[in-house]
Amino acid sequence: MVQHLPGLQLRHGQPGGNHQCGHPGHTAAGDAVVRYLPGDEYNAEVAAGGRGGPAVGLPRPDADGADRRYGSVRRHPADQHRDQAQGHAAALAGATGRIRRQEPVTVRYRDRAGGDGHRGREPSRTGSKSRQRRRQHLSPHCRQSRGGSDLTNPFWSPALADLQPYVPGEQPRGRKLIKLNTNENPYPPSQHAMATLADPALPEALRRYPDPESVDLCATIATHCGVQPEQVFVGNGSDEVLAHAFYSFFRREEPLLFPDITYSFYPVYCNLYGIEYCTPALRDDFTVDVDDYAGPAAGVILPNPNAPTGRILPLEEIERLLQLHPARVVAVDEAYIDFGGDSAATLIDRYPNLLVIRTLSKSHALAGLRLGYALGQAHLIEGLQRTKNSFNSYPIDSVAQHLGAAAISDEAWLQESSGKVIDTRTRVAETLHELDFEVVPSMANFVLARPRGMGAEAVYGALREKGILVRYFNKPRISEYLRISIGTDEEMDALLGALREILAAPGTSQNR
Repeated sequence: MVQHLPGLQLRHGQPGGNHQCGHPGHTAAGDAVVRYLPGDEYNAEVAAGGRGGPAVGLPRPDADGADRRYGSVRRHPADQHRDQAQGHAAALAGATGRIRRQEPVTVRYRDRAGGDGHRGREPSRTGSKSRQRRRQHLSPHCRQSRGGSDLTNPFWSPALADLQPYVPGEQPRGRKLIKLNTNENPYPPSQHAMATLADPALPEALRRYPDPESVDLCATIATHCGVQPEQVFVGNGSDEVLAHAFYSFFRREEPLLFPDITYSFYPVYCNLYGIEYCTPALRDDFTVDVDDYAGPAAGVILPNPNAPTGRILPLEEIERLLQLHPARVVAVDEAYIDFGGDSAATLIDRYPNLLVIRTLSKSHALAGLRLGYALGQAHLIEGLQRTKNSFNSYPIDSVAQHLGAAAISDEAWLQESSGKVIDTRTRVAETLHELDFEVVPSMANFVLARPRGMGAEAVYGALREKGILVRYFNKPRISEYLRISIGTDEEMDALLGALREILAAPGTSQNR
């Protein structure tokens, strides 16, 4: 975990930077890096301007989100623990008298066994010796219960104590709610696709194992996307495709790079596979600064449009990312690309390091089917196949293969359905502006909006009481925003009407 110290920069030594990294390849003059490793107390080795400094004992932070993974390094935006960093800076300044503004300072914490902070990179390695070293570094804090789970269960592998699983959006049961919280398509799937369920050959297909390579489905996707069949990989939802991509391409010595505000499954995969990562901060307007992605890296992954912001990165900026890391994979997660923007799939033949990942859950209205795919040059697809066939040779069932191919073939339905979502999104954004919301420009099937007259969490609760679900993230930088999925026109009218009532209630301006 990395934090800023007051008065110092952390962006390749450039003033005013915002790169939340601390990887040795990304530090330079003016950097201040704090790494926490297992143990209750630490020795701080302070080097200022290349000179060694005295050691000072600092207490281990309490349960504040600091990493406790076998000595690994986990990055968070500095503002999550600003107060803590200020306290540590004061302690160090008192001990050394040499920490001052703009002075090159590196702070490394050593555990009492003498392990250097860089040993936090060990989770990216494999083998019994590596696992033994991780067990030796395991802090007692790892065994504490998180979220009510019994992490001391004697039947569990010790690695389970480290996992922090992804928490999906609420799927309500019982009470009928207007569901605008998980970015599902508000319209039914293609009738052409649904007709495959009545195919008389389906019972015979279900009796046998499915095609392990999904040849027909891959050919259909290739035609739709303008690539070759050998440039297509399919998985059980894009989340499985992402999981295979993380394992296949990003388990390296350098850190993986992705934005500080992005799809929250990315750090979960990093935890699962022992991947070190850095999270360059988005600009204040939630756009990506490609310059923050320079330097050594295991690769880059980002959604485009980004989630939960809805912002899109132009293709010329995607090309800059590809050119910054020609020897590493740049994965572009295009779950929402059919709702606006240009796909990076047009760049595949020019860039051997480009992997484009898509899903049928959003624009094709098939979230319940679980089908996703990746596009890339054949050597990348081969890598994904090797991982897939080491895990599950038959991930795509026969129903999904036939129904998915039919859905992708129905281009007219896709254009009509996506067009309706885009039109509704435009209308809703304009109305939210009228209701005094700050609305982030979106090219997805949702909008991220901040109510100015009332706290976002209070608005979320009030909407739920009225039977309307939206998504609230209690996370740094977006805790005052709501992510609102685009539903039917009738559902969005109900949302807007409820917001008018909530914001007009007496005392709403005091609910912040």
